[in-house]
Amino acid sequence: MERRRRVLLIDAVEGDVPGIISVCANPRRSKGSSTRITSRPPPCLRCSAVTPTLHDTEFIWILVTVNSARWECNSPGVAAAIPQVVERVRQELGRR
Repeated sequence: MERRRRVLLIDAVEGDVPGIISVCANPRRSKGSSTRITSRPPPCLRCSAVTPTLHDTEFIWILVTVNSARWECNSPGVAAAIPQVVERVRQELGRR
């Protein structure tokens, strides 16, 4: 991630309604996310705030809610949201 202008992170978080997509820009700069989901940034982002070579890096955290983070759990709501997540990633990658 060092010396990159932008880093996209895609993650699943437990929530009440599976398949809700939220985007948080630069989540390492706040104690929680600015999305509808109250979740703390992953440890790698918290560490990046004190890493000099990452100070100018923009982090985009794309979150999808899931009922459960267990491997064997299937969710039609999450499956239906995947094309929207892919489109959001494409939008972020196309942004300059």
